[in-house]
Amino acid sequence: MKKHTCFVLKISLGVSILLLTGCEILTTEGRLLSDCRKQIISNLNDPSSYREDGKPIVAQSIKGEPPVYSWPMNARNAMGGYGNSVEALCYNGKTGMAEATVIENSDEGKAKRNEFLSQTNPELKRQLDAQKAEILRAKQEYLNVLEEGNRRILEANKRASKASDEYLEYMRKLNQQ
Repeated sequence: MKKHTCFVLKISLGVSILLLTGCEILTTEGRLLSDCRKQIISNLNDPSSYREDGKPIVAQSIKGEPPVYSWPMNARNAMGGYGNSVEALCYNGKTGMAEATVIENSDEGKAKRNEFLSQTNPELKRQLDAQKAEILRAKQEYLNVLEEGNRRILEANKRASKASDEYLEYMRKLNQQ
């Protein structure tokens, strides 16, 4: 009877712990979020200062692709203080490993967020690839215009140099007369 009571207490304690932790590690989503947190925390200046400022939500769900989870988080910076909250993003990568990143609220952060989301969003990936191709095309066009301008300047300098040489030759001949 004593063994049975001890066993029941252990089971009760185990169930209580699971209920208190939200049973997160029992689900695929929970294990993923746990892995993402570990990945994010391992890259912090002060891992013990990690805090979540909200619960994880599904930020993107595309049919046939893994969902991307998002939550606001914060941690102490290099100066020892807490800055503004940032967004944590994660999904289950093609290798089965968690892919996680932290996004700051800035223009660079928005671009990084879109790049991260594009990994599980084929349409967004096509849009970003089209934008990158357009930027490369515009950059190449700029370089072509710059090269043409430099070529014209070089030709004008050659003509000016030739005219200067002709003028000097003319002046030399005048001085000889």
